[in-house]
Amino acid sequence: YRYSNIGFNLAGYILQSVSKQPIAQCLQTMIFDPLGMHDSTAEADVYARQVNRAVGHETGYEAVPLKTPGISTGGVYMSARDMVAYLLFHLNKGRIGKETLLNEQLWNEMHSFAFPGAYSLGVAGGVLRFGETDVRMFLHSGRGFGFGCMFRFYPQAKLGLAVLFNRPAGSAY
Repeated sequence: YRYSNIGFNLAGYILQSVSKQPIAQCLQTMIFDPLGMHDSTAEADVYARQVNRAVGHETGYEAVPLKTPGISTGGVYMSARDMVAYLLFHLNKGRIGKETLLNEQLWNEMHSFAFPGAYSLGVAGGVLRFGETDVRMFLHSGRGFGFGCMFRFYPQAKLGLAVLFNRPAGSAY
């Protein structure tokens, strides 16, 4: 059991087929809208019309493509403010304010590592030691076409970090 872009694209296709709406609309109604992520979209045409959108920078691309072949594995555009809303969703174990978007049992399944390795449903992780205290760390990073994101969170410490950049993937390190 390992991270697989093909697996996530298949999951997106299944969601799209079952819901009878495009994956971009599923993300909008199931995640972005409930979390108050008003500057997030998986629709390249919507993003392309934004006059203040970020442009990726990477040597070898004269024009960075806005449309990616797999929306389920990338192609989601969001602001730093919206990334914080998504981070809070994870830190609060699926709750937004007093509303539960993902019940705690499913949140725990998403953040457990039932198979060998440190990867589960969309998140990797491990345990860090601070003095005598073990703290679970979760992470997911992504990159492509001159953009990237490093995302880390520590629910028991109520601490998280999201870094968005429009440079080659190694720039964050």
